Parts: sequence; structure tokens; C-alpha cells
Amino acid sequence: MIRFEPTPFQRIVLTLSAAIAVWIGVKGMTEPQQFLAAMEIEVGTPGARNEIRGQYGGYFIALGLLWLAGAAGLIRTSTALVSLLVLYGGVLSGRAASLAIDGAEAFAAYPGILQRAHALDAVGFLLTSAALAAADRQQSRSPG
Repeated sequence: MIRFEPTPFQRIVLTLSAAIAVWIGVKGMTEPQQFLAAMEIEVGTPGARNEIRGQYGGYFIALGLLWLAGAAGLIRTSTALVSLLVLYGGVLSGRAASLAIDGAEAFAAYPGILQRAHALDAVGFLLTSAALAAADRQQSRSPG
């Protein structure tokens, strides 16, 4: 089996992101109503709970496991980092679109957890970008 060797920085970025994703996934899977109540979103129907378990539960657990595989060197580091960058970039784009549509004053009305999520996603995007740049440099130095 081929082993890939992420740098310590890449391993930290992937492991922290995986821990957050798995936590979100477990909370979304096991406590969908309570999980979204913190964001002032009500989930009252079985169909809504099913969707939360799928989107916040299964999806985030699967991504977290992918990123752990990258941190452990079981898959290409760049593959794990690109998937992480796509997630952070997509979430940031959606949040930016929401601010553009709803206006900056709407941000002040967001629950604190959503305001912190904006910052966390931005930091995650920047850290992942730096880790991916390191993967590109590492790959360009390797023979073959």
C-alpha cells in the first residue's frame, strides 16, 4: 500500500477540520433539532430531521473520515486538502451571497454561533490554502 506523508502543518489542518466535521456530523445525526436550535432554525417534521441527518450528519461524518485518511497518509494529502478547500470555499460563497442579499444589518441579527461560523470558515479556508500550497511545493520537489 502506498503511504503519503503530509507535513505536520497539513496533518494539523486536516485533523482539526476532521474533528470539527465529525462533531457536526454526530450532533446533526443524533440531535438534529437541538443542533439547529442553536442557530435559531426549527426542525419539526420527520422529513426535515431526515434532511438534517443526511446533510449535517452523514455528509460531515464522511468528510471528516476522508480528512482523517489524508492526515494519516492513507490517501493523497492534496486530495484531502482540495476537498476541504471546496467545502470551505462553497460555504464562504454561500455566506457571502447571503450577506449580499440580506444586507450587512442582517448579520448583526444572526445568532452568535452563526457569526462565529463565518470567522471559522474564513480561517479554515486560509489555513487550508496554505496547507495546499505546501502540498504543491512538496510535490514539485519529489522525484518522478
